[in-house]
Amino acid sequence: TEAGIDASEVMATDGNVTVIADSGATVETISAGGVLAKQNGIAGSLSTVVLTNETRATITDSTVDADRNLIVMSDQDGGIVTVAGAAAFGQEAAGVGISLAVSVVDNTTEAYIDSSAVSALGDDSDTYTIPVWDDEGVESTESVSGLAVIASSTEDMSLLSASVGVGKTGFAANLAPTVVTDVTYAFIQDTDVNGAASPGGDVIVRSHQGTDFDVLQIAGGAAINSDALSAIGIAAGGMFVANDTQAWISDTDPSTITGDGRSQIHAGGRLEVSSRTATTLSAILLGVSLSQQFAGAGTVNFIGLDNTNRATMSEVDAFSAGDLAIAAVDYNELFAIAGGGAAGKASVGGTFLVMTNENVTEALLV
Repeated sequence: TEAGIDASEVMATDGNVTVIADSGATVETISAGGVLAKQNGIAGSLSTVVLTNETRATITDSTVDADRNLIVMSDQDGGIVTVAGAAAFGQEAAGVGISLAVSVVDNTTEAYIDSSAVSALGDDSDTYTIPVWDDEGVESTESVSGLAVIASSTEDMSLLSASVGVGKTGFAANLAPTVVTDVTYAFIQDTDVNGAASPGGDVIVRSHQGTDFDVLQIAGGAAINSDALSAIGIAAGGMFVANDTQAWISDTDPSTITGDGRSQIHAGGRLEVSSRTATTLSAILLGVSLSQQFAGAGTVNFIGLDNTNRATMSEVDAFSAGDLAIAAVDYNELFAIAGGGAAGKASVGGTFLVMTNENVTEALLV
């Protein structure tokens, strides 16, 4: 999804100029496998979801003048709802139930002005409503008068997965890896904004990324015959988040095209460069087994955060009549329960849970 102005001269003498790209996709999947057999019963289910959307709002190689507001905004909202299950019953032999649910999200969301000259004079009597996020990633709105470049990406994922194996030997395995690697950029680059004689209104460059997980996984194995042998239940999950979220104003062009080699940024109101990320997770994994002989149950869960969150202003001459703010805020809320329970003449239960946070959060004026 793309909206853009390229190699053009655009003027709004009594109004706004808006470049807006908006993308939304929700994927809902249900996969199930079931079998009832006198001897061996084997059931499985496989669910795979891959999202690779690109959403861009851009102004490039252009001159754009707005008597009021200039808005460049890109918004991507993604959602995945997965229900997966497998149930197998082997009356006189083995019952095996295996479920695999894989989710991969790799979206790109960008809003930018590059190699251009723009002005947004602003008018407090004619403002434009834009999104804003608090330090915990909660969205609201505010009114702006001037220029706003905003990129936002949100991912909302729900997973319910269960596996059951019942028989002389019962085996159940539930596997659900999830990977999220969104790229969300908002920037003004190699571009003059307003001028000393007409500094316009606010200048805002803002990026946001929010990821929310809700996960429930259950694996149950039961050996129920009088000559039952063993029962095993294993649930394994992995949630790996490596988003790249950045906002910047910079001049990468050493020529004298913009401000004798440095872009000139004038704001008659406030000047803001901000990047905000929020990751919330609620995960419950359970492995259970029941047998008159051997019972084994366990859960394995890896949760890894490796996000980049950066707000930067570099190699520009910036002038603000109001506040000048460069801010990068990262918020994480993780809740996980993992458990394994086994009941039998000989029983083994175990849980392995690893959570790592290697996020990088930077606000730079260089």
